[in-house]
Amino acid sequence: MQIVCLGVVSYIIYQIYRSLIKRIAKSGEWQSVSNDSTEQFVCGSEYKSFFGDLPRIQSSENGRFMNDLHRELGCPHVYRIWMGPEPALMLAHPQAVRDFWSKHDEKKVERDVHLGWPLEMLMGNGVGFRSMDDRSRITKYFHTAFGASQVRHFDEQIEQTVEQFFNTFQSDQIASEDIKYLAHDVAVYLFFGETGFEHLNELHSLVDELRELMIEAFNARWTNLPIVGYYFLPNSYKLRKRIHSFNKRIRQVVSRVNLLLTMNSLFLISFSS
Repeated sequence: MQIVCLGVVSYIIYQIYRSLIKRIAKSGEWQSVSNDSTEQFVCGSEYKSFFGDLPRIQSSENGRFMNDLHRELGCPHVYRIWMGPEPALMLAHPQAVRDFWSKHDEKKVERDVHLGWPLEMLMGNGVGFRSMDDRSRITKYFHTAFGASQVRHFDEQIEQTVEQFFNTFQSDQIASEDIKYLAHDVAVYLFFGETGFEHLNELHSLVDELRELMIEAFNARWTNLPIVGYYFLPNSYKLRKRIHSFNKRIRQVVSRVNLLLTMNSLFLISFSS
């Protein structure tokens, strides 16, 4: 009798789950207008579980899930994926991007992006995740500091760093393990000047640690849940502690390098006077 009751309860829970999945899947049934002005549903992956396409994205070899799905669907200009229970529209062609923004006012489009708490702790609320007013304000200062008119002063140093990197290799084949610091090293002079190269080993260790934390934060499905993953999973406490320690270490390194930059600048000023 107990087995029968258990089976009935399990069946009811399963049917409720299926009903919930179907209801969520309905929210991703978007319509689009093709070139011949006929309406059709946006194609995309099928919503089968609460996590959507996340398991397939995480298990994808070399992170090529989006590319492979796009080919499976016949390379459409627009398609849909599932980020957990929320559908996301992918604009996969320049014409699709033009069509989208011709019908939408960017100032009225709210970029309501929900990151898991580990990624928020690591990345913060970036420019792309803020309101239009905030993005405009941040972008204004960003372009003032790092626009083409400013970055051109560092062209020579950037070229030297890249040239020096490639000159260290005898073969035409460069492994991803060898190239993982290239973008970082190119930017070091831009942010820290010559002083930054004195701390390359320490900065490289931060890059390695960030990579490990980002992978763990992205692959942690249950840990990314807002309440359950933050308060009730034992691994979340260890992960929060590691992220806090990492953020603290970054601030310490940046403060130390900035202090040296300030001291060098004061020395140069006093020497020139």
